Amino acid sequence: MGAFFTNVQVHIGDLTAKVARTQIIDSIRKYAASLGFTEVSDQGQSTRTILVGPTTPYPWIAVYDEATEGQDKRQLESLAELLCTTAGEAAIAILVHDSDLLELGIFRRGVKRSWISNWPGYFEGRPPNSTETASSRGLDELNSFISDRALAADLDAAWAQSEISENAIHILGNISPLLDWDPELSSLGFLSVPKAKLATFVKLCFERVPGENRSMAPPALGHAGGHGPDSRVGVGDSLLLLMIGHSIGGASQGLIITIWGPALDRRLIDCDEATIRLGPPDAGALRPVRLETAQESSRVLYVANLADFAIPRGLSDPASAFQSSGDVETGLAGWLSTRIELTLHARALKVGAADIHIGIAPTSNADAGQISATIHLEVHAPPMTKPER
Repeated sequence: MGAFFTNVQVHIGDLTAKVARTQIIDSIRKYAASLGFTEVSDQGQSTRTILVGPTTPYPWIAVYDEATEGQDKRQLESLAELLCTTAGEAAIAILVHDSDLLELGIFRRGVKRSWISNWPGYFEGRPPNSTETASSRGLDELNSFISDRALAADLDAAWAQSEISENAIHILGNISPLLDWDPELSSLGFLSVPKAKLATFVKLCFERVPGENRSMAPPALGHAGGHGPDSRVGVGDSLLLLMIGHSIGGASQGLIITIWGPALDRRLIDCDEATIRLGPPDAGALRPVRLETAQESSRVLYVANLADFAIPRGLSDPASAFQSSGDVETGLAGWLSTRIELTLHARALKVGAADIHIGIAPTSNADAGQISATIHLEVHAPPMTKPER
């Protein structure tokens, strides 16, 4: 079996190595706290450990994250995006898979510029092809780190090697001196740092705070659901229409409610009032909602703008609540704390069948963060009553 490892090389720019390293450590601590981690002194207690490499004569500081050693490219990108803003405004993520595949992610000023690979079709089973090993844009980005322009051709040649066996390791060894990387520190991962060298590294140990595996994405809602009455509805009956969603993004203030559809246009029902609840169905406080009627051409709309409605920082999915909690009860409580329940109190007006749509959206990210649910309604004629004799 070949080598599997990841690391991030952080350029120090005009800073001294000591100052850059201190800034990198501070940024990692803030980053971990924003993800719901707290720092602990004992690695045995930690659920995520990050190593910051020593200062060297080279203009790069190496960072090794336990969370990316499983080849999690998404977390590797997230870390590199952070680190490229902490010192010299640039970072390069390194991923080696089974000693064959080498991928380099280039990040500047908080933005991913490109990923380049020595074997783009590796996971699709395609053989290596030197003509597609790296885009010209990717190589140009990488060449920008080489101070001696005469060496740029050497970097291009490193990506055109024909060997397959341990090709990634060979290429990494060839480009490290061109990019001014420490040859040893650029070819290690979190799990392969020699124990004898650990004393020169800063070890940052973090433990997930139960119930705090919260999203850092823009405000958004998700996991929409809705249902109407379980029994037959007759003309004149009252009915409740329920819509449920969850916060899956960052915290925000303000909620927009929109209700529309053929059931309103054809006057099958009329909405008298609505209530909204944040939190568990049996514990969250109910709040009345004033619905305003609006008309768009022949369409009937009910709208409400709750400017002071506080949307909590959410969880991307139910599993996120349970991954960091100590027990099922705590995980369930965390998931239900993101729950938003809207109930419409309606009255059936005439016989027919049609849909009604209920949408809710965070005010600060209405287009991208909205969700909706569709409920099919069937209103029947009231049962005939026999006259008394």
